[in-house]
Amino acid sequence: MNIDYSPPISIDQEMPTVQTPTMVLDPFVRRNTLTWEEQEAAIIEQENRLHKAAKEQREKFLNTIIQEQMELDNEIAKVHMVKEIDRQKLIKAIQEDEKEIECLVKNFIQSDYLKPEIIQQQLAYEQAEHDRLLEITRQNYDNIKKADVLRAMEMLIEEDYAVRHSKKYYEDSLNNVKQSMLMQDLEVSEKLTELLNAKDQSRTALVEQLLEDQDIQMAIVASLLEKVDAKTWSLNQEISLISSHLARLSVIEQEKKRLQIAYNYNELLHQRIQLVNLLDDLFGQQNKRRKQLVETLKEMDSETNKSNDFWLKNYQKLMDSAPRTLLDIGKSLDPILANYLLQEGVIHCLPFLVKFLFSGDSLLNITKEELKLSGVSLSTDRDAIIRAIHLYVGAKSQNHNYEASPVGAPSAPTEELTEEQQCTGVVTTSQADDTVLEAECVICMDAKSEVVFVPCGHMCCCQPCAGKEMESCPMCRTTIERTIKVMIA
Repeated sequence: MNIDYSPPISIDQEMPTVQTPTMVLDPFVRRNTLTWEEQEAAIIEQENRLHKAAKEQREKFLNTIIQEQMELDNEIAKVHMVKEIDRQKLIKAIQEDEKEIECLVKNFIQSDYLKPEIIQQQLAYEQAEHDRLLEITRQNYDNIKKADVLRAMEMLIEEDYAVRHSKKYYEDSLNNVKQSMLMQDLEVSEKLTELLNAKDQSRTALVEQLLEDQDIQMAIVASLLEKVDAKTWSLNQEISLISSHLARLSVIEQEKKRLQIAYNYNELLHQRIQLVNLLDDLFGQQNKRRKQLVETLKEMDSETNKSNDFWLKNYQKLMDSAPRTLLDIGKSLDPILANYLLQEGVIHCLPFLVKFLFSGDSLLNITKEELKLSGVSLSTDRDAIIRAIHLYVGAKSQNHNYEASPVGAPSAPTEELTEEQQCTGVVTTSQADDTVLEAECVICMDAKSEVVFVPCGHMCCCQPCAGKEMESCPMCRTTIERTIKVMIA
């Protein structure tokens, strides 16, 4: 224990100690050492110090862990709050879409029970359109270019001149060498026969080409007629609107399943079935209108004293009479305007509005007198159209102000000019894609959904995936009876 030795003190005399190299301690001599109690007290004091130091270190470590846990809980609470806000926003957007689709279904169903006056109005418009097309074909246009016909005639004249020249050369040669070249005469006769046969074949081929060109011209006229027809354009826009809402319903159902939100499956199924029935009805109207246009072409084809360039003239007449902007394939009806027309119950008046939609002017300039002249005979329909236009302009103005507010406050003339340009009622394909809620294919997860399954009404597959052997719907496993190919504008 590292305690120095202290020799005992003698009373009489000090006993000298002999130091030897190897010093032996006497075990019987009492040494000056610590007692057992002192050693125990020192050990206890040392243990207390160690316990106190360990306790302080443990408390410090626990305080650090508690502080870090509180900070982590705060961060988790913030993340949960942000997710809950996003979830509430998504639920609100889904509820708004459901209300809008329910309104659309109700308005389309109400439009099926149209009044006799409205049906009579549509029949009168279709008859007027029919008479107008026939009147256009009976007009005389002298400004038609006949380059193809003239070129074909020049080729015939040149070939005929070549044949005449060859024949004259043959006759002259025959008169000069008739007596001395009988064999050559036979060869020349054979060549002449081949030349005449070639001429006949060329003429026959040219006539067949002209006839084939007339068929092609007739097909081009039919395509242009369907393209500039207001009724056909309106039906295409309604089909595109119904298809987009079917896609939105499918996306809503997928989002509710992903977020585990309770929803009424039967209600969504009922809405999809109603939209599919409306889509079938619109396709039937489209086929009926196409047949009417074909009948019109047949009446045009049965016209007497029809010239060779009859279809070229009619093509030019249709090009001159059709609105220029209607020929732009990149233009479609603004979905916002379509929804307001549906809410007011005047979606059936869309053919009468084509002239105004593609004029390039703002819809605010439309008056009730102009609507009456365009074919809207009922005053209630005219009032409803004006209300829908004002609601549409107000919505577009609010959207424009919301988008322009972060950039800065423009001057008043700039705002008015921008609103005038945006309130024409039609949008480009890129603008329409921004407003449409696209549904991706649930199979390939790459392409857009283009096929509606009947009878469930889900629009969740692209055309290539739906073309494969598929017996049930990928979303609800309902047996597929048939499919409808649609295209969202």
